[in-house]
Amino acid sequence: MSNVSAKRSLQRRTAFSLIEVVAATVVATLLLAGAAGFLSFFARWSARANDRIEQALGTTIALERLHLELQQATAFYTIEQAVVEFRHPDLDGDGQDEVIRWSWSGTAGDPLVRTVLRNGVVRQQADASPPLSNFSLEYWIRQEQDQTTGSTKQYLVLVLATASDTLIPEPREFRKATVLLNRVDVTGL
Repeated sequence: MSNVSAKRSLQRRTAFSLIEVVAATVVATLLLAGAAGFLSFFARWSARANDRIEQALGTTIALERLHLELQQATAFYTIEQAVVEFRHPDLDGDGQDEVIRWSWSGTAGDPLVRTVLRNGVVRQQADASPPLSNFSLEYWIRQEQDQTTGSTKQYLVLVLATASDTLIPEPREFRKATVLLNRVDVTGL
């Protein structure tokens, strides 16, 4: 008899009961749901991180381009808090200088706009940055006495551009200072 009962107990141990199968299914389902939740969270976090990187990079590139163009300015037509317009040496190889205007509307969420003009006609206009929550330009002007005429002239020597991105909850501020390479008289502005 003991031989028969031993065989029966071995036979029972080789199969799973319905309760064990249901319990294993519930545990596996909970583990998969947890993994899916984590992957979903990670995907959202990754997308936000990519957006932050793209926006920071776009703002940095725009300020760097503004910086490089300001360095080569040969005359200024407008210098305001959110607008600068200046003459720039030939950009497109046709032998004529261009007028470049960088402007921000003052409305949070709008981009910095770069416009290229020739004879007052817009030749090219494009958003130069991602949306910004703030943009400002500060100008340092040096006054000098002209030795020949005795009049006082004003020369633009430094431009500081400050931009803030629109990322919530922590907008970042970017700054770029430009020392002008050319001696540009801004007395009449």
